Amino acid sequence: VLFRSENEYAYIADWIKTHQQQGTGYRDMAVLCRKKKNMEAIKQFLNRSGIPAHVVSGKEAFHKDEVLDLFNLIQGLLDTANNHAWTAILKSPLVALSEDGVFHITTQLEGETLFEKLHHAAASPESTLKTLGLTEWDIFTIKTMAPLIKNWKTKADIIPLSYLLSTILTETGGWAIYRQLPQGEQKIDHINGFLKKVAQFEKSRFQSRKMFMEMLEHTIRYPESVELDEALVPDSVTIMSIHSSKGLEYPTVIIPECHQQFNFSTSDPIIIDPEMGLGLSVKSTHFESKHNIIRSQNRTRQREKLIAEEQRIFYVACTRAKDNLLITGTRQNIAPVSTIKSFLDIILSHGYVDEATASLTFRFEEGIRQVPLIRHYEPSAKTVSQPNQEKPKDSPIELKNLHRLFEQTQSELSPE
Repeated sequence: VLFRSENEYAYIADWIKTHQQQGTGYRDMAVLCRKKKNMEAIKQFLNRSGIPAHVVSGKEAFHKDEVLDLFNLIQGLLDTANNHAWTAILKSPLVALSEDGVFHITTQLEGETLFEKLHHAAASPESTLKTLGLTEWDIFTIKTMAPLIKNWKTKADIIPLSYLLSTILTETGGWAIYRQLPQGEQKIDHINGFLKKVAQFEKSRFQSRKMFMEMLEHTIRYPESVELDEALVPDSVTIMSIHSSKGLEYPTVIIPECHQQFNFSTSDPIIIDPEMGLGLSVKSTHFESKHNIIRSQNRTRQREKLIAEEQRIFYVACTRAKDNLLITGTRQNIAPVSTIKSFLDIILSHGYVDEATASLTFRFEEGIRQVPLIRHYEPSAKTVSQPNQEKPKDSPIELKNLHRLFEQTQSELSPE
């Protein structure tokens, strides 16, 4: 536990370097975050510190727009009659035809399929296309992209689809386009993961393209069946949300920012509990909120359920570690915990805080164990620039078999 939050990432970086020097590969380390919004910041800090790291959304990655764009492209190239796929392709960043442009082509040009109508439009004079309501940009896009799409269709029958998709991303500038979008680096990670999954499927030697597409569609529709195997994970530290880590295991796990408080706030005027009933908050004539007793009771029960759920999530995170577990957070004091508001409070509530020795004492069946709790860690100015900086002698909470702390409530929890 660190006094200063800005030092937390620096400590984690030094800790990772030390374990990597001791023989633990980057691929064997995972940073599991309670909130997704900080994952990119952690990745950037580790990268600046000389540590390769990548952000993944785990099982959710196959539902992202950039992955669906490529999936629709495969569907369209293998089946030109799939109008749904071609509508999505033409509006995607890879082609960038406007909504109006797709509408005009669909409704005003000859052809049985959207694929045929696109090529009919490409063969038409610009003056004719203008009379249909197409803008100059849409006309330029159609004239430019139609020959490329025709070439992609020809190649789809003779070269691996994973290689073709990568080529298309290069020809269209797709790599740069997706990288410039919000969370661009994460989108690139998703694309690379999908391409590797396609390549993996192709090596399985399916008896037909139809069987191949059925398997790929299953992956998109049911991402919970997809494991983050080595084919999808580069040789770097994995950063993901705790929810995405369910069912996975890593030799080394880091759970950062455990001081972040749970969100207990609720402005809903109505809180419903299956047992207690309907709790209301109404405005008085002076516009003051008045809560009935049931609402107050429901809010208390809601808070208790949230704490129980957060305990379960923390338990899931801790049990992802097979060998080493590092938990970090920031706290201004080590006073006993009266109310659980964070992951850090969960730990402190299960142990005895000894302020004299700045340690946390746990009682196990095997005996008593003390863990260093508060440590002043001041990273040097070279923390980021020198990847080989030694790990400080004192460390924050670092436990093996931390799930013992949850023995009191383990019967209520379901480890994934």
